[in-house]
Amino acid sequence: MHRRILSATLYAILLLLAPVTYLTACTLWAAAGARTSDGGTLIAKNRDKDPSQHGELRIVTRKGRRFLGLYYTDTDERRSIAGGINDRGLCILGASAGSVPREERNKGGRGLSKHILTSFGSVDAVLKNQKIFAGTHPVFYIIGDRLKIATVEVAPGGKFRVRSTDNGILYHTNHYLDEKFLRANDKIGTSSLVRNRGKSGKSGSHHIISFI
Repeated sequence: MHRRILSATLYAILLLLAPVTYLTACTLWAAAGARTSDGGTLIAKNRDKDPSQHGELRIVTRKGRRFLGLYYTDTDERRSIAGGINDRGLCILGASAGSVPREERNKGGRGLSKHILTSFGSVDAVLKNQKIFAGTHPVFYIIGDRLKIATVEVAPGGKFRVRSTDNGILYHTNHYLDEKFLRANDKIGTSSLVRNRGKSGKSGSHHIISFI
């Protein structure tokens, strides 16, 4: 099972490195339980970005749990992790809160993905310590292990909401979905709305496809 999670995550990370048309957008998606072919979990991220951008896969072993992470190598974000999976099969991927003004998105801590990868071994362990999300900047996360998946919305001011399941689908684009955070959406991009509508099934039925 750990090998399957690692394979799926590697596939998703490699997709982030693939050339794409110029769109700045991210979609986080995960399935668990009966929504997968073998009852396990599947987690992925699509990152549409300038095809000239480069990323680097790194195995990090210096402190805490070992993990495989994707780092940016040619932008100011080069010290940030776009996504990763650790030696316990815990995976985390992030997406920007594009509906929030840039100056507001820059307020708050950084490096939470790395902290989670080096400190925890399961989704349950992360959720037991979910107060850590109050200290980071506005952002969206999707987290998964071999049994459970979760999404986290972090709003301005350190407020956050968590959804988790061991049998279903979770997804996120680049604007807030929780009713308590709708006012945080200063300006929602058309792309984020369209992608969210597609993932929610409003534009058609959901079909889960295994790509492993």
